[in-house]
Amino acid sequence: MYLKYISLNKAIPFLNSVVSAALFLMLFLHLFFYPKTNAEEKKRILTPIPDGLVVLTFDDGNVSDLKTVAPLLREYGFNATFFISGGFGIGRNGRLGWNEIKALDKLGFEIGNHTASHPNLVGTPKFRIRTEIEDFDKECSKRSVSQPISFAYPGGHADQKSIEVLVEQNYTFARRGTDPELPLLDWGGRGVAYDPLRDHPLMIPSTLVVGPNTDLSDLEWAVRQARDGKISVITFHGVPDIFSHCSTSPEKFAEHIQYLSNQSTKVISIRDLSKYVDTSKRFENYFEAIKDRLGIQPFDLKCEYLTRATESVAPRPRLSWKLKSNRRQQMQLAYQILVSSREDLLKENVGDLWDSGKVMSSNSIQIPYQGKALQSHRRSYWKVRVWNQPGEDGRYANRGYLDPQIVALLKESQPSAYSPINVLPALDQIEVPTDRSEFESKVQYICSEVVIDNIRSQVHQVFAVSFLSSSLMVSEKLTLLKMKILSQIQNIFSKDLVGLRSLSSDFENIEIKPLFVKELVWLKDEMDTVRGRIITRWERRDEEIHFRVQLPTNTKVDIYFTNSLSPGIKLIESGIPVWQGEKFIAGASGILGAARVGEVLVIKAGGGLYNFRILH
Repeated sequence: MYLKYISLNKAIPFLNSVVSAALFLMLFLHLFFYPKTNAEEKKRILTPIPDGLVVLTFDDGNVSDLKTVAPLLREYGFNATFFISGGFGIGRNGRLGWNEIKALDKLGFEIGNHTASHPNLVGTPKFRIRTEIEDFDKECSKRSVSQPISFAYPGGHADQKSIEVLVEQNYTFARRGTDPELPLLDWGGRGVAYDPLRDHPLMIPSTLVVGPNTDLSDLEWAVRQARDGKISVITFHGVPDIFSHCSTSPEKFAEHIQYLSNQSTKVISIRDLSKYVDTSKRFENYFEAIKDRLGIQPFDLKCEYLTRATESVAPRPRLSWKLKSNRRQQMQLAYQILVSSREDLLKENVGDLWDSGKVMSSNSIQIPYQGKALQSHRRSYWKVRVWNQPGEDGRYANRGYLDPQIVALLKESQPSAYSPINVLPALDQIEVPTDRSEFESKVQYICSEVVIDNIRSQVHQVFAVSFLSSSLMVSEKLTLLKMKILSQIQNIFSKDLVGLRSLSSDFENIEIKPLFVKELVWLKDEMDTVRGRIITRWERRDEEIHFRVQLPTNTKVDIYFTNSLSPGIKLIESGIPVWQGEKFIAGASGILGAARVGEVLVIKAGGGLYNFRILH
């Protein structure tokens, strides 16, 4: 900073000294106090993150960006970031030329840096990464395109050294893919929401990569993640793209944009995040948020009682919880339960009634309480944390795309945060069914009714809908009869068409034998279990069968492909071959193995979301 002033009068030294002192004071305040005030002011004027905040990004610079995407975005008043790379040829092979890139810039869309040649940065030396970024920046300057402040890692693969180069080059934001929290899926898939309080702005995750694997239900899921201060980041490629594995049809894209509009989402570019995100926030580690997401997390805590509380019989509550994880094939390794007489004690992680310690067990269902005697007239409080089974969850093919620090984290057992606090009600206030088997069967019927109503509407009234709809709950006996009828109908779906059943009483081991009936175009089934919801869906697309299954964490499944297989069949999961040439091919995350038994192909997998394609 340079300050210039003119001496008022050399003959008045006193006045001249006062002016000098005042200017010195101004300089002192500017150097030592103004930067702090400016940071505080910037933080104060940040716009609160609204629910439904969505970032749209488009990778690789396809000609459809200007011809198809931009007009539709402008029609809806949406912004977006277009990440351009010279790796696929600028101005050729279906890619934008510099005049078209400049036109997008002039329309108000953000042009982001996607490197000069689209290399895998994990395997690229640091000096080469610097050149990749600088060369694209120089070309933008030469072509009078706005200087990029946002970057997208080619293939979504980021590591320590590439982040350090972006820091050197003064980049503000950088977007990665879905990996490692979720497996790398070339054909598209779900990721995690961007949390500005946890994720470094140079490590923004993709919440959803749209591709052949995904449909409108995935977009609906992604939008639901944009709440409580989190932001959904949606990644597209070409509409359509010259590469089929990442292509989106114009019809599908229009459907997605219409949905975003119907949900009244706020759709922005990555650089617009500056209005909402404090980019001056310090992070101890670029990968800290990733580490926190690699484990499993307990939720939906439940408490049941084996007996009533009486003077002669001590109550024994049984504690259960469900588990969720971003990763596939995750199993619980251990748990720790804390039970306290006061909520404030439990918030300090003090279990004055029971501290189970670290118990090595995969069980999360009906754990018997083993603490101090509970008082009949007082409620108590409990929570649980868990450890996951360490392992790479089968991502052998992806190791070359991950930072060595992340590969090491995948092999560690990660402790979860404690679950939200759950209340153990006062024992004398609990009504427990005397005949527990009858109680459980009624609950099953009630769940069946909900599921069947859902299935009934989706299978185009295969069953007598009018009869079911007109069955009014006139009496308890009629209600129970209706439940039994609906339960029988669900058995037709779940056991016959979907082929879903548990091989153990607690749904830890699951068997699915889908029946691909020629007369049906598609079929969807949902079932709530003690471990979480199981969702299966299959549909015919031309000569292919697409089969999607979502399984709870801490479960294992055997999937039997029966009437769909013939010699020479090819089975693909999320773009990765699993069965080809009558052999199992390792590499797909979460897939433990495959073998043919006669005309049946059996796939073994862990919990998670899978997308299979059967090609004849």
